[in-house]
Amino acid sequence: MVKEDRVYVMINFRVSHDNSRIKTSCHNFKLEFVEGTRIRPVDGSLVPIDAYVFNGPTEFLGLCHQDEIMIGVIGMLDAIDEEKDVVVDGKVVTMISLDLDHDGTKFKCFLYGRFVEQLNHFVSNGRSDNSCVGILFARVQMWNGIPSALC
Repeated sequence: MVKEDRVYVMINFRVSHDNSRIKTSCHNFKLEFVEGTRIRPVDGSLVPIDAYVFNGPTEFLGLCHQDEIMIGVIGMLDAIDEEKDVVVDGKVVTMISLDLDHDGTKFKCFLYGRFVEQLNHFVSNGRSDNSCVGILFARVQMWNGIPSALC
């Protein structure tokens, strides 16, 4: 089984164009499993620690009209709004919005479901002052005229 945050070597697979509406990267390709695809775990220390890419305000603001692209966002935690129950794809889920600040540029980040639980656990331990929040695979959208990240 392939697990998140692990490193694998993959053989006998196909690379094809990714025409998906929502993507996990900005490039136009995806890896496809085919008959005979094999995956083998390898030592994760072979992958550089700086492999994550976070977008600054310039890139973030430029992507507001491309909601099919998912990016990494980072900012200092400025405020946490109250939780709300919202309907997403016919299911009721918990949502919370954060105000983040990246070098003076403020934006909202909306967390859903298990990410709300993780944030609540973090805040309940009294560790929210001067906190930096980094989120991978956020979707950028305009919300009330403000660039926002949906996570």
